[in-house]
Amino acid sequence: MLYSNVYIPLTEAWFAALAASPAKDELLRRASERDLLESLERLNALCRQLVVETIDDAMVAAAYGQRDAIHWMDGDWAEPPGPDPTLEQIRVALGNKLRRNISLGVLEAVLCLESACRYGRDELELSGEPLRRTLLGSRQLYASLAVLHDQQERERLSFLTGLTGYLEYPANDYPHVILGKLAIQSDKFIRTDTPDGPRIRFVTSKLSRIDEAVQGPTMRCPAHRPSGGETGETYNDILWNLLIDIYQRSGRFD
Repeated sequence: MLYSNVYIPLTEAWFAALAASPAKDELLRRASERDLLESLERLNALCRQLVVETIDDAMVAAAYGQRDAIHWMDGDWAEPPGPDPTLEQIRVALGNKLRRNISLGVLEAVLCLESACRYGRDELELSGEPLRRTLLGSRQLYASLAVLHDQQERERLSFLTGLTGYLEYPANDYPHVILGKLAIQSDKFIRTDTPDGPRIRFVTSKLSRIDEAVQGPTMRCPAHRPSGGETGETYNDILWNLLIDIYQRSGRFD
């Protein structure tokens, strides 16, 4: 019920809003004038604002009806709704949860992209357009994390990054990734050759298969659904392409 009435329609509306956003276009136009980290933080702020703009009354009503099944955010920056919440309290709590989710989703994509970019430069000795093409074709890096299951996600990210526990936002943020404090090390990547050129993949681990037996339900991230475009790209592919565009305009591949 939550996926059908909240998470999936929110994802579709959010990506449509991102595609039409003048602020996104301005961010891209001026990316060459800014430090990469500043552009990513501006993108994060835009992503969070679009969540607020795309939550509608039907989503709030659905969340209200299923409120006991939702894992609400709690902490200094967010509070869960009370035991007998109003619709407005649900709207606020849902907005907090989904803003955190989108920030975390973009952070995971940046973690994959930044780490793969360093591997491409340092280990494969790529730069410029060859590096961009390689990373553009390596979107499976991010797609491989697009199965949601708490235990599996924690163990996979622990294998890739050495973190203990979950990747959390804002405890982990974009500066941690860009400054190298949070990274996927080069020994977790491997080069594969294709007719279209080299690609970067994660090394095989016991968690590589998405059909790995885990306890509890496994759900694909709503953004790992086809976007409906002619190219057959998923919504996550669109995000990956956008980040690569920002990286290129920021001079990160030079």
